[in-house]
Amino acid sequence: MEKITSRQNSTVKKLRALAKDKAFRASCGEFVCDGTKLLAEALRENFEITSVLVCEDAQSSLPDLGNVNVFIAPEDVLDSITSLKSSQNVIFSCKMKDTPRENIRKAILLDRLQDTGNIGTIIRTADAFGIDAVIAFCKSRPC
Repeated sequence: MEKITSRQNSTVKKLRALAKDKAFRASCGEFVCDGTKLLAEALRENFEITSVLVCEDAQSSLPDLGNVNVFIAPEDVLDSITSLKSSQNVIFSCKMKDTPRENIRKAILLDRLQDTGNIGTIIRTADAFGIDAVIAFCKSRPC
């Protein structure tokens, strides 16, 4: 594991650009994520992890990453990358998967609707735009 102390490090600059610039993400074919939970999810879903930046005191929380480039940095360096108020102690980048557009499912999630009279309009509009599902949540559970 390589230690990074500067916000001007090339890996830090790349992660920051991935986090903030959609065009850069598209050109690189990568995206950035925050947190050990998302890292575990990415590994479980077989995403190709390209680099990991971990806070000095969170190294032990990392799963086995094989031959992925892992960098250690102080918390202020991680904070300079993320848009979260405080970093999740791990920031990493992944390769985007090539998913044919026709295989992407689209859904609208309705959470705590205040005026249920609009549900019919929402469903008809969703249908007109080719949305696959409309899911309504009431009191933190599906209705």
